[in-house]
Amino acid sequence: MQVGSVLVPFLLAVGYVEPANILFFFGAGTYSHRILVWPLVETLAERGHNLTFFSAFTPKSPNPKVIEVHPEPLRHFAKGMFGPDSNLFNRRVENTHQSVWFEQIRFAEVVCESIFLYPEGLAWLNNAKYDLIVIDTWFNDCAHAIAWKLGIPKILFGTSTIYMWEFDEYGMPAETSWIPDPSKDIPQQMNFMERVYNTLHPLHWYFKRHLLIFPKLEKIIRTHDAFKDDMPSLRQLERNVSLVLQNSHYSIDYARSLPPLHVLIGGIHCERMKLDPLPVVSNSVFFFIIVAVLYVLLRH
Repeated sequence: MQVGSVLVPFLLAVGYVEPANILFFFGAGTYSHRILVWPLVETLAERGHNLTFFSAFTPKSPNPKVIEVHPEPLRHFAKGMFGPDSNLFNRRVENTHQSVWFEQIRFAEVVCESIFLYPEGLAWLNNAKYDLIVIDTWFNDCAHAIAWKLGIPKILFGTSTIYMWEFDEYGMPAETSWIPDPSKDIPQQMNFMERVYNTLHPLHWYFKRHLLIFPKLEKIIRTHDAFKDDMPSLRQLERNVSLVLQNSHYSIDYARSLPPLHVLIGGIHCERMKLDPLPVVSNSVFFFIIVAVLYVLLRH
C-alpha cells in the first residue's frame, strides 16, 4: 500500500508533458525553406505544442494548429525578390544567380524593419511569449535579439549546405582546400588561384557581416526601448546556440568535420511512400526466372 501511494503519483508525473510555445523564425529565404521544415512543424503541433511560424510567405495548405505571422512589408519585399517577376530562373540559366547571395543583405534588413519599424510587427513583438525559437540560418540574424529579449534557447535550422560565415562562428574547419564555396561558381577540382580565392572568401563574409550587416541590423533593433541599452552585439548573441539542425547528409554533401552541436537531418521533409506489398512468388516461378536469366547470360 505504501509503495503504491508513492509509485502511482510518480508514474503520472512522468507521463505528463507540458506543451511548449515554439517560434519558427523563417523571415528571410525562399518558400522552399518552409517546405523543408514543415514536417517538423506539423509533427510538433500534432504532439500538442503551440507553434508560431514567422515567414515572408503564406502557406499553400495552412495548418489550423499553427499560428502564421507574415508582416506586410516582408511579404511585399519577398514577392519582388522571388515572385513571378523576379526573373530568377533565367538568371540561373545565364549563371548570374550568384549575386542573389549579396542581395540577401537587404532581405536581412527588411526582416528587422518589418518587426521593429512597423506597427504590425511591433504589436506581435510586444506580445511575444515563447519557450524556444528555431531560426533559419539564412540571413535571419535579428531573431537572435528576439531570443535574447525573451531569454529562451535557440536552435538553428540550416535548410541546405553549411554557409560560409558559420565556420568561424561555431568552431568548425572551413576545409577550403577541397570544398568549394557554394556562393561562387568554383569547380571541385580547383586550380591554385581558385584555392586561394576559396580560402579568402569566408573572410570576406566574416568581415562583411560584422562590419556592414550587423551594425545596420543593430541600429534598427535598438530603436525599440527594450533593446536600446542592454542588448549585447549580434556577434555575441549568434554564438549562443544550443543546437544546429542541418538539412544535409554525408551521402549527398561533402564529408565535413562538424562540431557536436551539428546534427544532420537530411531528408526530413521526405514522406514515407505507401507501397502495396509485393506479390508472393512460388518456388517454381522463381526457379524459372533464374533459369531464364542464366540462359540469356550464357548465350552472350
